[in-house]
Amino acid sequence: RDAGAALMRREGGDAPGALLTVPRRQRRVTSSKHRQRRVTTTSKPSEYGGSWNDREGDPQLVGSWKPFGAPYGGPRYFLRGGLCFVTGVIRGGEWADLLVLPRSCRPASELVFSVNNNDRAADVRVCANGSVVWRNGGREHGWVSLSNIVFATKRLAGSELHLLQSWQKANSTRYGSPMAYLMGDACCLGGVVKTNSDWEKHISRLPGDCRPIKRVIVPAMTDTGFTANIEIDTKGVVRYVSGGTNTGYKKTGKGWLSLSGILLPMSTSNASSVLLQEAWATPVQWFGMPSYGVSGGVCQLSGTVLASNEGQWHKIARLPKGCRPFARMIFQVTHSAWSVRIDVSRTGHVTYQAGQKAPGAGFSLSSIAFPVAPQDLNGAPGKDGIAGPPGVQGKDGEDGEMGLDGPPGPRGLHGDRGLPGKPGFPGRRARDTEPDDDPADRAAPKNETQGGGCACAPSAFARGLALVAALWAGAPAVMGAARALA
Repeated sequence: RDAGAALMRREGGDAPGALLTVPRRQRRVTSSKHRQRRVTTTSKPSEYGGSWNDREGDPQLVGSWKPFGAPYGGPRYFLRGGLCFVTGVIRGGEWADLLVLPRSCRPASELVFSVNNNDRAADVRVCANGSVVWRNGGREHGWVSLSNIVFATKRLAGSELHLLQSWQKANSTRYGSPMAYLMGDACCLGGVVKTNSDWEKHISRLPGDCRPIKRVIVPAMTDTGFTANIEIDTKGVVRYVSGGTNTGYKKTGKGWLSLSGILLPMSTSNASSVLLQEAWATPVQWFGMPSYGVSGGVCQLSGTVLASNEGQWHKIARLPKGCRPFARMIFQVTHSAWSVRIDVSRTGHVTYQAGQKAPGAGFSLSSIAFPVAPQDLNGAPGKDGIAGPPGVQGKDGEDGEMGLDGPPGPRGLHGDRGLPGKPGFPGRRARDTEPDDDPADRAAPKNETQGGGCACAPSAFARGLALVAALWAGAPAVMGAARALA
């Protein structure tokens, strides 16, 4: 281990063990770019308003701390169902205050986390005022990963843990009570416990609805700045196993350990086997087959793997597309009594990078959990509901315009012959009058003749006959005059 070494990574994602150094140009650009960074959120909600399931943003860095740079993501927080996840790798600042989280992503009391500093763990605290502070442990490489920080926010209700035997709360005014929080298919623990002597005794028994589906081993920060291994079985029994010292031996005497950052999977409904690579094909059966599950916008690994010899320590597994982080992440995991660094890339590769190697001994994947795109927040479509009552009949619409005349129809059939009509009434006889008769003459009294008889005025017919007779009598004279003239 080189005291001046920077973050170890694979150059281009393939070669293990290469020292990661940031080019001078990249250091200047990164510094100027993030100097004035402020807290932002994707949905711009109020303090606790809006959707609190899928908010995310960039916390405010303190002092000269800056993002490490590609391929590692910068500091970022994610809210998933009342849990706050803090991710990213930062470098270059004073080993005290690191950053400040927004009010929507703060715990109810101070929490202690075990995060990675290459081959060592670091003690990083998240305070109730949102300050994230380095307190103890690894700092030799000038950077620190935040990816093991996950906790319940103030809005999420929890249950206080019942401590067993010699274990008790550690300064409840400062650290609060050890708690368990249920969120979907996972249970999140938090708080600090202490003992005066016997570390071998059981610490607590988790509630029935907050017990893992299989036995898990997870890292826990201790008062020495070194990580201890905590085992939780399917009955909910929590106990100290090993670690927590600089020699690898078990702890003795007074001391405390933190339960914060422990996220337990509790359902197999969405669990799938992890595809192991190379010689990582022999899992430790007592802790279940290595698996992953995606629920509520979070991907979580579980199970324990081992390698048979040193030559096989590098590529462990590859995760499917639905279970890959937004940027490359660094996690603190446990391996025997030592700290180990595991990276998860954007392409899903899970690789060993640094830490003590103990061939034949397994290490746990159960402390690896990270936010993913929350596409599974929407469940499957439900069944159709019961039909509602009929609505009120709407008003009649306006009359439409008159349509065009249609074509002439075909000629109809001949109708039946009608019945004979009835005989008409007899008519009256017309009066014989001349057109030029004077009404006064018709009204004059009758003239008496000399013979004493009554004489009627001649009718028009009689006068016509008299005229014809006169003309017939004078016809020869007329004809003779005509011949003389000729």
